[in-house]
Amino acid sequence: ITKTTLVSPLAGFLVLQDIPLDSGRRKPQVGDSVWSGQPIATIPDLSQLVVQTRIRETDLHRLREDVVARLDLEAYPDLVMNGRVVDIGSLAEASPDSPWKFFSVRLLVDRTDPRLRPGMSARVSFRLDSASRVVVVPADAVFPCAGRSCCCRADSTGGGSVVVCRAAARYRGSRVFAVESV
Repeated sequence: ITKTTLVSPLAGFLVLQDIPLDSGRRKPQVGDSVWSGQPIATIPDLSQLVVQTRIRETDLHRLREDVVARLDLEAYPDLVMNGRVVDIGSLAEASPDSPWKFFSVRLLVDRTDPRLRPGMSARVSFRLDSASRVVVVPADAVFPCAGRSCCCRADSTGGGSVVVCRAAARYRGSRVFAVESV
């Protein structure tokens, strides 16, 4: 085997695949046995990057294919990319460290960057709705008045007024209300 040369038809770098063992899975090491047809490495196609993420089942009704997402890469905070949802899993999966179930979501990234590598972490933010000329307030600042949801708004003179909240939403995991700007 020392005289064996492996030649790839693709340019790129080699990613070792996990191999099955009695004790679980791990990357191949010197001395491991491999079988004909068993994949031990791949060369990823970096011309079309894919992001795998997941979404809680309680938020599943808000997501659909072709929704655009913002991708913030942890390794490169200055690099922001966009992705588009191309697939939403059909089977909920439990997570041992969470009381929720999740659906897998696959996104295609809109462009490439030579700094990116398979397996890197990214924070995915889905743009599900937008509003303009509104103020967002915490749900704790909202109170019932005349059968509607309201909050107090201060003005530049130090006075204030009661305004109607038009919609409830979630922002960064907290329930908030959008207040119509007047």
